[in-house]
Amino acid sequence: MDQPDGQPEARQLAQGRSPAAKPIPRTRDEATRAIATALATSGVGAALTVYESYAAQAGKDDVSVLAPIAQATLRGVAADAAGPVRFEALGRLASTGDDQSRRALESASSGSEALSFAGVSADAALARLGDARATGRLADRLNASDMQDKAYVINALVDARDTRSIGQLVALLRDPNPATKAAAARGLVALDARTALGDLKTVYDEQESGPDRLVLAAALKALGSREVDDVVERMLASPASNVRLLAVEALARNQAPGWIDAIRPFLTDASIETRLRAAELLTPVDPSA
Repeated sequence: MDQPDGQPEARQLAQGRSPAAKPIPRTRDEATRAIATALATSGVGAALTVYESYAAQAGKDDVSVLAPIAQATLRGVAADAAGPVRFEALGRLASTGDDQSRRALESASSGSEALSFAGVSADAALARLGDARATGRLADRLNASDMQDKAYVINALVDARDTRSIGQLVALLRDPNPATKAAAARGLVALDARTALGDLKTVYDEQESGPDRLVLAAALKALGSREVDDVVERMLASPASNVRLLAVEALARNQAPGWIDAIRPFLTDASIETRLRAAELLTPVDPSA
């Protein structure tokens, strides 16, 4: 029996023929419409196939055409209530003006989850969007005794450019948790807290040896201190790539002579995290830079 006229692909399959390939979009408008249809009917994978066929025939990528697929991907991540990066995705969506995502963040930061990791994550996303109340709540969390690893909170405050937290970061240089201590040192560097150089040096002198001392040495060098030059030189010669990278990050911060030559080998390091960090240092984060 013939298939209904409204099902041409089913009719072709019944006749033993492959369905005709969908036409490749030739213009930006055609691609945009085809991607919208694919997202609505089949999902991100199908939309990516449409985009890739369009980009191949156009001979170039087009971020504006790809953007709806990226948005749909973010929405998928944000919709996963148990997902580990749900709040980061909501933050990205909110940064584009998505009011629904913003409200979801505000609800998580003030509701029953406010004191949980979910609430802290929501506040971190809001702080990055410039929400002063969320930034204040995060600063309060730095003093909480029930949070052992405060690196996540520190990183969010640094991303929010909260210079008011510099005093707290100085205090956390003596935190017993190594991750918190390292995040505090890096946070002071990111906030260009040169007023904290004296405190950094004092804490550095208190450390006899070990990873903490190296992290502090790199922070001192990054903020312009010359008192640890010999230590940084030895770090550059270390057999451990993470130690060498710490030293290179400090040199890169001050655009010290030879820093590009020093970091180039890290682009082929065995560690993907190291390769990524090297690429970030060599590539301006701001596209206009």
